[in-house]
Amino acid sequence: MDKKNLRILLLGVGIGLILSSSLNLFFQSSNQKKITPEYIRAEARRLGMIEPKKYFDKSVTDQNQTADNQQLEIEEEAAVVIVIRKGNTSEDVAKLLKENNLVESENMFLNRIYARKAASKLQTGSYAFNKNMTVDEMIDAMLIGNKPSGN
Repeated sequence: MDKKNLRILLLGVGIGLILSSSLNLFFQSSNQKKITPEYIRAEARRLGMIEPKKYFDKSVTDQNQTADNQQLEIEEEAAVVIVIRKGNTSEDVAKLLKENNLVESENMFLNRIYARKAASKLQTGSYAFNKNMTVDEMIDAMLIGNKPSGN
């Protein structure tokens, strides 16, 4: 192989690497989930972390803390029942979750379920979800048919 052909080959490989890297960056950024303060708080609660304000703010009285904790427990315990029927698509499930304020947007849920290649694997049945559950926890429950509401 002479030098001219070697240069052309290396140039082609270099252009291919640059092009594929650019396409990967473009499509990778569109699939990333948006991290919002609510998502961070939900993840922190799920992991058992405390809110720094309640820990460091000494001006908060014990009575206010007790009321806040009781309200948080009530909100966490309030389960929303979602029913997935035979023939429901993942888009239908996303719409149900959004209508019940369990996900921020339908697209966020759909992006996550498509990334996990689970769009056609959701099990029918009734599911009880808490508002502090993550999208992945809800998807996991719907994939294995975990029906905490008893149906």
